[in-house]
Amino acid sequence: MSRLIDNLSQTLEQALKNTLPQTDRVDILTAYFYFSGFSMLAEELKDKHIRILVGKSIDPNAVNELSAAIRSYPNVDLNTYQNKKYYSFSRSQRKKEYTESFIRLFNKSSLSELFDGTDSQKMQRIFEKKLYDGSLEIRITSEGNHAKTYILTNKLEFSANGDSKGVVFMGSSNFTYSGLVGQGELNHRFSDNQDYDKYLEYFNKLWNDSNTIDIQTSDSNDEFLEEIKQRLWLHSKPDPYKIYIRILHELYYQVNEHDLKTPSVISRGKFTNLRYQLDAIRNGIDCINKNNGVIVADVVGLGKSIVAAAIAYNLDIQRTFIIAPPHLVQQWDDYVQDFGIRGAIVESGGKIEHIHDRYATSDQPALFIIDEAHRYRNEFTDDYQYLHQLTRSHADNKVILLTATPYNNRPQDLFAMVKLFQTPSRSTINSVDNLSLRFHELIAEYRSLEKKGKKEMTERIKADLKKLSHELRLLIEPIIIRRSRIDLKEVQEYADDLKAQKISFPEVEGPLLIEYDLGNIREQYISTLVKLTKPEEESGFIGARYMSATYLRNPDEFVKKYERFFDETDLRQAQRNLAEFMKRLLVMRFESSKYAFKSTLESVIRSHRNILKWWDKGFVPILKKGNLQDPDELSLDELLDNIELANKGDFDVNEIKKIAVPVPIDMFKNTFLVDVKNDLKLLSEIYDEWFTNDSIGDDPKLSKV
Repeated sequence: MSRLIDNLSQTLEQALKNTLPQTDRVDILTAYFYFSGFSMLAEELKDKHIRILVGKSIDPNAVNELSAAIRSYPNVDLNTYQNKKYYSFSRSQRKKEYTESFIRLFNKSSLSELFDGTDSQKMQRIFEKKLYDGSLEIRITSEGNHAKTYILTNKLEFSANGDSKGVVFMGSSNFTYSGLVGQGELNHRFSDNQDYDKYLEYFNKLWNDSNTIDIQTSDSNDEFLEEIKQRLWLHSKPDPYKIYIRILHELYYQVNEHDLKTPSVISRGKFTNLRYQLDAIRNGIDCINKNNGVIVADVVGLGKSIVAAAIAYNLDIQRTFIIAPPHLVQQWDDYVQDFGIRGAIVESGGKIEHIHDRYATSDQPALFIIDEAHRYRNEFTDDYQYLHQLTRSHADNKVILLTATPYNNRPQDLFAMVKLFQTPSRSTINSVDNLSLRFHELIAEYRSLEKKGKKEMTERIKADLKKLSHELRLLIEPIIIRRSRIDLKEVQEYADDLKAQKISFPEVEGPLLIEYDLGNIREQYISTLVKLTKPEEESGFIGARYMSATYLRNPDEFVKKYERFFDETDLRQAQRNLAEFMKRLLVMRFESSKYAFKSTLESVIRSHRNILKWWDKGFVPILKKGNLQDPDELSLDELLDNIELANKGDFDVNEIKKIAVPVPIDMFKNTFLVDVKNDLKLLSEIYDEWFTNDSIGDDPKLSKV
């Protein structure tokens, strides 16, 4: 009897870990073997005698390309990256080829983030110790072999006096990270003696073949082990003088001004050379060369885009991706022309998935300029995941993040942005030894203070939050460029330069307090505020129309049917947030002016009436953003047909979401319709009280202003 292991309900890694404690010997026949596989099971293997027979090898020159591919698709076909001339090599050449690919994959693999911590280094020491004492032996088959078999021999006390000799796992999984946990792998588990004997006999036949090539065995020399000790990055020990020189370089090196192409030169005089911008360009290039990225965070109006465009020109990378909000795309198209940024592709933030699908597996390095980068501070969104995979898809990619509000974010938000160009466990930022550990400490501290502050925001908590903010600024100081208008005044060099060029920035004055009397609308004004803000149980505005997902009869059924369109948990919370926002919006518009309040009320009332029209047709529309269409103005049957096609993968889900996803009304509680009608009644009453015959009437605030 065999049992199927599909790496979904149970991974091969888990199955092996469950079985290894009762075994004393492991024989593995695999097409590909690299350290990533051993690392997953090192603790369980450290007291076993292991023989690994490898059938194939990666081309060392393809390691960078493979690393880029794995970032976007971990389950890549390794055969694609094999040297086609491998089997024509001599025995010594094939050993050298395997050793070289093993070392390069360890040093440069895109999986290095997973195998770069203290635990991983412990696994590597286990690996090397076993090679040294002979309890781990590795050979290469004489001919190409793509079989994958794991033969685990039971300890005597678990063998039932020979009735249960061991366990065999056989299937599609290489002894690699993706083989042990990757999707799409299938393996069978056999525990009867007949299968055990058959597979062990086959393994021994291949192992004892006189043409097999020793990589490291108890009878071979230690050439492979010595090569590892000399060339793996974790064994590298630079001499003190080189460390001293590197520190000086890190602290004081700057791009030579004579080598810098300035905005004026690049744009042929269209843009002026401003001292503070030249410093930002120089420091930005220096930071990118050291850290693969930089955050340009000057306040609004100081020319972050000009700085980024000039940096891009000076770096002169073959391809540049500029991702900006829709309203800035045209501006960036102009900058691309003015600054001659070669290979530039300008896209709005909504096209990140498209860029990812097309370029994430490219073997060419690229520069990424992300305008308004604070939009991508939540690492749990799809857009962030696509962006992260893009920016980290090649070891030589560079990143420029533009944001005017770097310190308005939580520690976890800043950490997410920094990870777009930094490997947390191997950070190049010189302000901290372990970037990941320090950020997680700050995140934990922030969450604790935030939780306490929600109960009662004391002066102590405010002081602790201020201290935490200061520590966060110090942490990211080496990778951020941040100046304000005050800096331009107080830094004499900048002030003199601006004065000489007759450039000044407008003074920003605080708001003026203008008091006015509400007069005869005072009581009506207060009454309206109460209606809009009092709790729903007191007949206040509920906002039911904006949070339909909270009225679902069976959320699990909804998830099952519409999982391609929504994450039910996120959707419910997002809709609650939207309902609260709409309450605040109505109040803000009410306090702004009677005209603003009137136009907003009309829009909200119209939206509620559309919801009732949809209900009459048997559906509740769910639309995450945008204006809800009148169901009488679209083909509902066509929309429903497209949903069926989308569920089969034959239609773009996003095209449907732009209109609305119609959900049958029988999936909702009747209270949804009741609450929508109550909200509509309340809003209509407020409208009639204020705007008789659609007239705005007198506005005391407008008259005073």
